[in-house]
Amino acid sequence: MALVKAKRLPGFALPFFSDFKHGEPSKAPIEQVVMLHPEFVFLDPQSIDGGFIGTMIAEHSVSGKTIEVEHMEQIWTIQVPEFEDYILAKNLVEIDVVMPPQPIVRE
Repeated sequence: MALVKAKRLPGFALPFFSDFKHGEPSKAPIEQVVMLHPEFVFLDPQSIDGGFIGTMIAEHSVSGKTIEVEHMEQIWTIQVPEFEDYILAKNLVEIDVVMPPQPIVRE
């Protein structure tokens, strides 16, 4: 819901909005509750050894790819798990961190 309010929810994820609209709103800042990329949304990322576990909503275009996501005011390079669906929404997905996070440079 924080992504919708901030107008940052990618269009491909809109079909899944109804699955989350009745959930309790998080009091945590949006930077803590989501990893974001134009074709990848990772909700409630919880740190695990070498990566994160959480709920993934992603387009097939990032399946199996290394991408950069924004999280905690940093850029994280992660490996997206491979999947066959055009769009995948799945809970308890593990992603690997490929490179240590870098600060976001805003101009």
